[in-house]
Amino acid sequence: KWEICQWIVAEVLGLEICSSYHLVAITITRYIAVTRSLRFNSIITTRVVLCGIASIWIGSQLSSFLLYILYKPEKTSYICKYEAIFPVTHAGILLVIQLAIPLLIMVILYVRIALIARRQSKVMAAEMAMTSRNHTRPSMFTVVRTELKGTLMVSLLLGCFALAWTPMIIYFFIDIICESCDQGNYV
Repeated sequence: KWEICQWIVAEVLGLEICSSYHLVAITITRYIAVTRSLRFNSIITTRVVLCGIASIWIGSQLSSFLLYILYKPEKTSYICKYEAIFPVTHAGILLVIQLAIPLLIMVILYVRIALIARRQSKVMAAEMAMTSRNHTRPSMFTVVRTELKGTLMVSLLLGCFALAWTPMIIYFFIDIICESCDQGNYV
């Protein structure tokens, strides 16, 4: 019975890891589109995309399988849930694999994308000012608005990612560490 429960929980974790790294892959693709826009189609080919997707699926399933093999249930409970099966070290590893590494990669790449977009918008504004027929400078409002749109999109993506995964990881830590805390069966 515990083996089935443990396998189901490990498989769910594999799917969660997979979704985190798909977001990383999207971020990497956007970064390449911004930094290597002229060569994007030669870099991001169908073969590269399919290999990337397969690698993410295989890697996430292998990591969840390894976590399934390495950790045996600590607690004896009749409820099949993650916190009843795995120890706090497992939750720590999950925090790093599923949340910290993907979030760090995405923050670094999106900050670089935002900096490149900001620099490019300033260059475009300067070029527009020089080529304007009536020699009027483009509105600074237009440049700032373009930068704000890009920054807002980045903030929304990273915020959604953090909001989606952080509560679950925090809940796991609290439930595993605090034995006397009653979280209820439906949390």
